[in-house]
Amino acid sequence: MNGVRYAALILAVLVSTTGCLGLFSGDEEAEQTQSTSIDANLGNETRREIEERTSAQFRNYTVPGQEVLDDVVKWFNGTVGSGQGVAAYEDRNDRSGLAYNKEVIMQDLSGDIPAGQPAVIRAKLWYFAGPGASADLDLVANVPGTQTDLAGDDCDEFSWKICVQEMSLSTVGVSGAPMQIGVEVANGRSMQGMDYFLRVEVDYFNDVITPDVPYAVTVPENATGLVVTSAKGDTGEHIQAEFLVIGPDDQLIEHSTYNDISIPTESKLIPVPGPGEYVVYALELHGGFLGVEADVPVPKDVREIRPLARVEESVADASAPAPGTGGYCDPTGTAGCAPYNEGGSTTFSVEGTFPLEVIGWIGEEGGQQANLNAEVRISSGKGLVYKLDKFVQYEDERGTLGLTRDEFHANHTWENLDKGEYTVSYVIDGTGTVGHTVVTYKR
Repeated sequence: MNGVRYAALILAVLVSTTGCLGLFSGDEEAEQTQSTSIDANLGNETRREIEERTSAQFRNYTVPGQEVLDDVVKWFNGTVGSGQGVAAYEDRNDRSGLAYNKEVIMQDLSGDIPAGQPAVIRAKLWYFAGPGASADLDLVANVPGTQTDLAGDDCDEFSWKICVQEMSLSTVGVSGAPMQIGVEVANGRSMQGMDYFLRVEVDYFNDVITPDVPYAVTVPENATGLVVTSAKGDTGEHIQAEFLVIGPDDQLIEHSTYNDISIPTESKLIPVPGPGEYVVYALELHGGFLGVEADVPVPKDVREIRPLARVEESVADASAPAPGTGGYCDPTGTAGCAPYNEGGSTTFSVEGTFPLEVIGWIGEEGGQQANLNAEVRISSGKGLVYKLDKFVQYEDERGTLGLTRDEFHANHTWENLDKGEYTVSYVIDGTGTVGHTVVTYKR
């Protein structure tokens, strides 16, 4: 009986629309009735109301200044000339602090990535190191969110094989900040010149959260959470991220990690206590970006995400002498780790906006210093936030000489970020100065 009713209902609907669709009428009648659509049947006022309501039924947000542009591919090929890089030295696999006097051939990409524009830069370097024409070439990047020349592979001037290095960088254009990628030359053994080939591809994104920029997201009424999603490029790279969500009262809502391999839906719900303007900040991003949605429709007037100003404040906490014992571990694994005994300590307080990063440092960047055993540890009420040590290291504007490389000796525990009092504990057995930098935001 129900089937008869459903069939009758469907037939009635078809009959009422056949004049518009021209199914049962002639071509001439169809031409006259084709214009009879939602405009005529429902009226202009009703149509406008439907369009207005449906246009607001979006859960995702938009970010001004972000566009999906055509990919850019550039080649920066070159030749390491005879004698080039002979005075430069770097340890094999970048495993120590021997990285001195290296030659850098940088390429400027700022014209390809305007301010506010997210992009993934994929760089690939090829070269062949052989008898009479060899050197240790590394990819180097200086872009918002990433500054590195680390290449811990086993492909250098000792290998005498075709060497390939690759790098993928999730970044964003920032006014006044460098956007550079290039090649570092060290351990030159080239008597006749050695060719290298550098391919750089720029893949653009829109409506995403990027590194280096805090974003204000307005959560509407009736929402119970923000949904973080994967934003991948054409290559579908694996996305890993670490981010903070901060509430309208500038208190931490959640510190979270994101790994698309372990999340089948490639989305993660961050519960929020109510409506208001929240801050989302990506501490780490690899393989792409993160999209943000609400778990309810977002009204049109609050759909734009607002980039916020990033604020940094650095303070020197102590200078030599401050003898003690840094907790340095023997890299060979035979002697174990020395017990840490601080040479001094001080405190500082973070009030107002929530800290996005708290970083410790030893010595002014690029300045001349020598450290036999220096260490700085920064802790909040939750525990250790940042730790850096320098063991048997000399440093100036040309690089470093010694046993430790900063990339391997800087550690952070961002989940212990907090407002309130911090303790700076340090050891200075050398000429360096220790200090801290607090990164916050301005609404």
